Amino acid sequence: MSPERAVHRVTGELAQWFGLDAGRLAPGARADLVVVDPEALDDRLDALHEQPVAPPAAAGPFSELRRLVRRNDAAVRRVLVAGRTAWHDGALAPELGRERFGTVLRPGA
Repeated sequence: MSPERAVHRVTGELAQWFGLDAGRLAPGARADLVVVDPEALDDRLDALHEQPVAPPAAAGPFSELRRLVRRNDAAVRRVLVAGRTAWHDGALAPELGRERFGTVLRPGA
């Protein structure tokens, strides 16, 4: 499967399945994007990393739990939510979590 087809399967096809107005690039459409470095889509994605289940500042029953994830931090270069940068080169935007970045999408909306 080509990378382009794989991306469409997890974006456009899923959005259509759930009845969401999302998952495609078009003028006037929602602008939530993930910019991926194709050179980083390699064997490094097979490495396991531990990650907290809850954000570091969270308190409660899940604050001590950890999970195993497969990821390559170099693969995702930038994340844009509603056209605003939320993640860039390994760092969260300082305003993320303090300002509204997007909205929850509801089926059929």
